[in-house]
Amino acid sequence: MRTFILPFLLHGLALDLSGQSISGTLPRESGMSFRQIVLYRLRGQERIPFDSARIDRKGRFDFKGKEFPLGYYRLGFDEDQVDIILNPSEPKVVVSFSALPLQTGITVSASDENRRLWEYKWASRDAQDLIRRIEGQRKAIDPRDIESLMRLAREEEDLNTRLQATLERLIALDPTSYFAKVARMDRRIMGALPLGPQAIRDSMDWHDPTLTRCSVYAKAIMAILQAATPADPHTLAAASDSILAWAAPDTASWSFARWQLIDLYATYGPEETLQHLVDRYITGPQALVPPEAELLATVAVQLKAAIGSIAPDVTLPSPITGSTDELNQLIQPYPCTVLFFYSSTCDHCHEQMPLLNELHERYNHRGLNIIGIAIDDDESEFRANLADRSLKFPCYSELRGWGSPAAKAFAVRATPWLIAINRDGRIVAKPSNAAELTDMLPSLLP
Repeated sequence: MRTFILPFLLHGLALDLSGQSISGTLPRESGMSFRQIVLYRLRGQERIPFDSARIDRKGRFDFKGKEFPLGYYRLGFDEDQVDIILNPSEPKVVVSFSALPLQTGITVSASDENRRLWEYKWASRDAQDLIRRIEGQRKAIDPRDIESLMRLAREEEDLNTRLQATLERLIALDPTSYFAKVARMDRRIMGALPLGPQAIRDSMDWHDPTLTRCSVYAKAIMAILQAATPADPHTLAAASDSILAWAAPDTASWSFARWQLIDLYATYGPEETLQHLVDRYITGPQALVPPEAELLATVAVQLKAAIGSIAPDVTLPSPITGSTDELNQLIQPYPCTVLFFYSSTCDHCHEQMPLLNELHERYNHRGLNIIGIAIDDDESEFRANLADRSLKFPCYSELRGWGSPAAKAFAVRATPWLIAINRDGRIVAKPSNAAELTDMLPSLLP
C-alpha cells in the first residue's frame, strides 16, 4: 500500500490583496501560555522562523499586510505546529483551533487550498488508524488462517483505494491549485522510484521554484541519490552534478538544491563528495549564486582547503633526511606545486606513481613541483615504497597515519589525493588522478 502524505498543514489565515494577512483564533488558554504564534518557512525538513503575530487575551492572532511566496508553511509554537498552504491568489485565509495540540482541532473558514489540504489530511489519518488496527489483527491471526488474512488484505487495499479516490476528487476540484500541483508531483515521483534514475529525473520539474517550498523537491533529490549505484563518493558526486545541472535554469531552485545536497553530505557524508561540491559550487566557477552565510558556516572546515582558498602552511618532516621543510618555502620557486597525498601500501596510489614520475621529469624545468606526502605510520614501509617505485620527486611523512596534520589541514579524505597550488599559495585545482593532472598542466604552467 502507498499512502501520500503532503508536507504542510494550514492554520487560521486571513489575507487581503494589499498583502496577505493570516488570522485565526486559538483556545483561550493558549493566549495565557504563549504571547506569540510563529509562522515558519520550510527548507527541506528544516523549519525556519519567518514571521510572528501577537496572541491577545481572547486567543486571537492576525498577520496583516504581508507577502508570502506560494508554498507550504508551518504555524504554531515550538514543537506544536500545523502545516499550511499560502497562495497569493487567496487573499483571505481564516482558521480556528479548538484545542491543543493544534492538530487535534483545526477548522478552515476561508481558503479553498487549505480546506482541500485538511480534508485529505484527516482522511489520510483515519485510513492510517484503520490500517494500524488491521495490522494488529493480522499479528493475532494464526498464519494458517488464510481466509482471515486475505480478508484483512482486501480491507487494507480498499482503504488505500478510497484514500486515493479522495485525493483524486480533491485534485479535480481545482487542478490548477498548489495542493493539486504538489499532490500530482508527489505521485509522479513515487511512481518513478522503481524505474530508476532516468525516470525519477523525468518525473520532476527541477527548475520550478515553487516546489522548493514543499517536501517533493527534497524527496526527488533523495530519490536520485538513493538510485545512484554504487553509492561511492565518485558516483554520488556525479549524481549531485546532474541535479544541479537540471536545476540551473532557475537560480532559486539551483540554490535550494545546492543547500540540500551540502546539508545532506555535511550531516551524513561522504566528506569527499562534500568537498567536491564546495570546490565546484561554492568557491569554484560553477557557483551560480553566492553562498549564504549559513551555508558557509556549514562548510567552514572544507573551505580552508577549497579551490580558490589560500593553502594552509604545514611543516613537512622527511624520514629520510631527518629535517623538516615549510610548505610555504617549498612552493614559492614554482609556478605550480602539486601535493600528492598517498599511502605507501595503497594500490591505487601505486598506479598513479609512474605517470607522476614522468610528469616530474618532463615538466620540472618548466616549473612543475610535485611533493609526495605519505599518510603512513611505518617508516620501513615509507622507505620501501620509495625504493620499489623509484620515486623521483621529494616525499615527506609525519608517520602518524590518518593523524597526519598535513592531511587534516588539507581536508584529505582518501588516497590518492592531488592538490595543485600556485606560487602565491592559492589552491587552483584538485585533479582526481595523474591523467587529469596531465590535461590541466597547460593551464597551470607558464
